[in-house]
Amino acid sequence: MKSKISTEDLHQQAQLYLAQGKLEEAMAACKQALKMEPNFPLIYKILGNILQKMGQIDQAKEWYIKAINLQPNLAEVYANLGSLYAQQKKWQLAIECYDKAIKIKPKVAGFYRNLEKIWQCLDKPDLATKCKYQALKLEPNSATACEHLQLGKKLLEQQELEAAIACFERALEFNPSLTIGYQNLGDALVEKGEFKKAISCYQKAIELQPNKCLIHHKSGKAWQEMGEIDRAITEFNLAIEIDPNFPWAYRNLGDILQQKGNLEAAEKCYKKLIDLKPNTWNAQLKLTNILLQQGKLEAVINLCKQVIEINPNLTWPYQKLGDNLQKLGLDDEAVNCYHKLKEIEPNNIKWHSSLTQILMKLEKWDEAVDAFHQGIELNQNLSWWYYNLGEALRKMQRLDEAIIAYYSAIELESDNHLSHRRLADIFLEKGLLDEAISSYQKAIEINPKCYGHYTALGNSYIKQKNWSEVIPCLIEVLKMRPDMENIHQNIAYVLKKQGRHDEVRIWKSQKKLPKDWLEKFFNLTGNWEVTSNSSTTNISSIKVSKSSQINLLPSQTIEPQIYPSFQHKKAKLAAAFVTIVAEGKGCVDLGTTAVITSDNKLVTDISTGCAEIMISSSQLPPVYEINGTVAFLPVNLGINNYFHWMFDVFVRLDLLRRSNLMSTIDKFVFTNCSKKFQKESIEALKISPENVIEARLFPKI
Repeated sequence: MKSKISTEDLHQQAQLYLAQGKLEEAMAACKQALKMEPNFPLIYKILGNILQKMGQIDQAKEWYIKAINLQPNLAEVYANLGSLYAQQKKWQLAIECYDKAIKIKPKVAGFYRNLEKIWQCLDKPDLATKCKYQALKLEPNSATACEHLQLGKKLLEQQELEAAIACFERALEFNPSLTIGYQNLGDALVEKGEFKKAISCYQKAIELQPNKCLIHHKSGKAWQEMGEIDRAITEFNLAIEIDPNFPWAYRNLGDILQQKGNLEAAEKCYKKLIDLKPNTWNAQLKLTNILLQQGKLEAVINLCKQVIEINPNLTWPYQKLGDNLQKLGLDDEAVNCYHKLKEIEPNNIKWHSSLTQILMKLEKWDEAVDAFHQGIELNQNLSWWYYNLGEALRKMQRLDEAIIAYYSAIELESDNHLSHRRLADIFLEKGLLDEAISSYQKAIEINPKCYGHYTALGNSYIKQKNWSEVIPCLIEVLKMRPDMENIHQNIAYVLKKQGRHDEVRIWKSQKKLPKDWLEKFFNLTGNWEVTSNSSTTNISSIKVSKSSQINLLPSQTIEPQIYPSFQHKKAKLAAAFVTIVAEGKGCVDLGTTAVITSDNKLVTDISTGCAEIMISSSQLPPVYEINGTVAFLPVNLGINNYFHWMFDVFVRLDLLRRSNLMSTIDKFVFTNCSKKFQKESIEALKISPENVIEARLFPKI
């Protein structure tokens, strides 16, 4: 009795007939199976395959769709359906089908290969490369070493580092003597930041091909990244030795040599690079910077001009040329450079700024004003544009326009004290004293440490003859700059206007302020001062010589008419003495020295300038403690002047010698000892440099 055939038997028959190319027989088996089992997705799949081979695309799609509707996990059906869509160039549908197939069965290499072809048709090489990588990852033996190598290069270009490394490693598994494989693997590892592993790969490549300069160069770069500078230099030199015309080794070697401070050698490297690659603008820039470091301004200028001839659209050579022409005083030529920069990059505010600065320097006010207006058109929110515009307009005496410019600057940056100051200066110039005073006060409110603001405010009050308001301004300046001669003159002027003629004389001769001023502005009340001959236990004096009068020889000058100050025939010498202040303190400021006792009293007759400022100040620098005997010898005038050094400082040293105190001194305090004549004279007196203290460095001792 003949056994009954099953649907599974018919399924197998259909598969066999399809494999043998017997499409009609396969079709018949499928139809017979469907009569027995109408909902048989595997038969639907075979029917789709048969119809696809017969060229009946639409019918094939219908059966494939029926199959996946009944059984959605049929990956091969999605793949076949994708191939049909690809034939019809329905690319998006084809891609979706292959994506679904891969999602169901991610380890079928054929799916990736077919999807790769679609991406190639769509000119998507990056996506095609990724598909090819997945296919070869599943079937590595289906490709040669060179194919793995080429795929790795493409992946490296795409920065798919892990995938690229895997491809290079597979290529080397197939061919361990593949030099380029080690080189490319090293490149990928460098990109990944694994420099040590990269160097190992480069070394293997060098073992295989020791005379390939590019590998030595890449090895040098890896050593350079690791900070192994000497090894990097060795590799770059080997690359140059192998191929003296390989430019990039000179570039990297030059970079290292510049970092090491070997500027001449770096200069040679960059010059060689430029000879080989004249259009390497970065090398031209680096060479320019090296020449600048060496102070070769003429060479910098010539190089910049050469670069401009080759490429007149680069900005940096014009900038460098302009900057260095200024250093040589060729400002007019520099202006042309900044104009050219504006032509190349008209919207770059930096070039407008450089141009305005040099125009202001050259006092080309009209051109500067035009340049400022152009800059403001580019950026209306920069206060300094308006401030400098105001400066140029003020210089041109276009005061009303300058006022508008300063107000614009203040509107953008209200806490800029200079804008308020300049606005006040114009008000003062126009005779608008109240407005000037208000603006000066605002500038002081913003920056109370600028003595110039107080000076200008004081001048405004002088014009108003408002003496009571002038005085606090003068005092504030005096606290900050006790050496300012015009402030000294204004103090004398105010005292004279107040009818205080004795105080004028004392101020001019001794720089002593009126007592009521000291009390009011310095809070100096009570017993705050002594003299060197006071009967206190912590001060003593050694008399060296009495006061005397001497005859002067007639002065001899190159002019027949002798200057009045040189016509005196007699001179009175004051008594000479040395004062010893036990546990004392000394302070030095511009034009002022103060000697203070251990109980904080000012020794007025051996202090100079307006020393009351120091004893009353709450902002003195930190104390520099010295154990031992100190000779306090600062002077308040001509600290770097040979005449004052010899006649003020050396005379005091002679007083110490005549008092037999030189051998007892542990430290000598001078205002400044930086000049050659000062060092030589101290050395002649056998004073050790270790025993010298400069008050400019330690102002409170």
